[in-house]
Amino acid sequence: PVLRNLIQLKKQAHKQFKLSNYQHDYFTFSELRKKCKALSIQVHANHILKIENNINSDSKYFWKYIQSLRSNKTNIPATVYLDNIVSDNFNYTTKLFADYFSSVYIDYSKNTNSYDVTLLINHDINLNTWFITKLEIADMLSALNVRSGTGPDGIPSSFLKSCKSALVKPLFYLFNLSLSTGIFPDIWKKSFISGVSAYCLLIHDRIIEYVPFSREVKKLV
Repeated sequence: PVLRNLIQLKKQAHKQFKLSNYQHDYFTFSELRKKCKALSIQVHANHILKIENNINSDSKYFWKYIQSLRSNKTNIPATVYLDNIVSDNFNYTTKLFADYFSSVYIDYSKNTNSYDVTLLINHDINLNTWFITKLEIADMLSALNVRSGTGPDGIPSSFLKSCKSALVKPLFYLFNLSLSTGIFPDIWKKSFISGVSAYCLLIHDRIIEYVPFSREVKKLV
């Protein structure tokens, strides 16, 4: 609201200067313009900081900001570079990103039995103490965005939301059984990985300037 009011005052001052052509009116307009610019930079910086701080707890604002940047433009340039490799082909570009991001995901088309078990046992997390209530599941199903696309599980959010009354009980059983046994189905571990520019969320043509960002299959899991 403060920035909006300041912009309105700047517009009024500019209009007044155009009508009078007086130097003091221009000075008033110029000072308001400087204040608008400084405040705009500050507001934008605070907005970006808020988005970054909330990525782990709620990523929807991050993706909303990404969509606003994309507008009607593609997120990835037509030509991209990885080391000495150049690609202007969509499929090959996808492969280059997959190769570069391969350190953060497991290729399920290959053998997945070669886990480093030390990563699984050297921790202090006791999943047996975790419990998900039916109310929590119902609330999350109600909050699903029906306009969002399906994840790797292929189940539309609209289906889950429409059938929430029938799904709460089986999901309650499945989720808590998974927590109590420490067994998580492979499909719950899958997600789509997007490349996001690491520099102020701008678009770049060098793949090394992107970081992998995983959009969860469903927030419930």
